[in-house]
Amino acid sequence: MSASGFEPPHTSPEARARITSALLAHGWERGAIKEVFDLYDSELARQIREERKAVEAENVASHAYLFDGMDYAADIIDPHSPS
Repeated sequence: MSASGFEPPHTSPEARARITSALLAHGWERGAIKEVFDLYDSELARQIREERKAVEAENVASHAYLFDGMDYAADIIDPHSPS
């Protein structure tokens, strides 16, 4: 699957929903949880995209299969950050 044609789902991934539930049970407010996800989603997606560029720069043909998966992961985590 090519990441360029992929549209991430508009619902929260199951892991995010489970983390949100756990934090709500520990007294966090939903707005604070969203802020934390927004901060770290962006950072994680950026790190994945930077690693993808580094792997691509190595120009090792056997690593090419990783690119779509790395793009896909970054887009799932933060579909709004720049590629």
